[in-house]
Amino acid sequence: MTEGDIILARIPQADGGGKVRPTILLRQLPGFGDYLACGVSTQLKYEIKDFDFPLMESDEEFTATGLKQSSLARLSFLGVLTQSQVLGKIGCINQAALNTLRNRLANYIVK
Repeated sequence: MTEGDIILARIPQADGGGKVRPTILLRQLPGFGDYLACGVSTQLKYEIKDFDFPLMESDEEFTATGLKQSSLARLSFLGVLTQSQVLGKIGCINQAALNTLRNRLANYIVK
């Protein structure tokens, strides 16, 4: 696994259960090899403009994502994933998209 990969992971839910969701690995954290990750959602209507990042079927590189339909990389849905939560890789985003996500998150944090 590498930064920018889209993986499937079991994500804890508010009700205490878990749900398998696509997730983007933003950055590997120092120490134990865990990853800072953001969730992926098909609910385009919840996009936070200039924060979330749309992954559209019409994009030239969409097929590399492994996603089935247009989706959002949700920076407001962050988490830390351990290796044991990762069920497998389905695709990846390109370096430009990864940089955009990281920059949007960093800019938000330092404001």
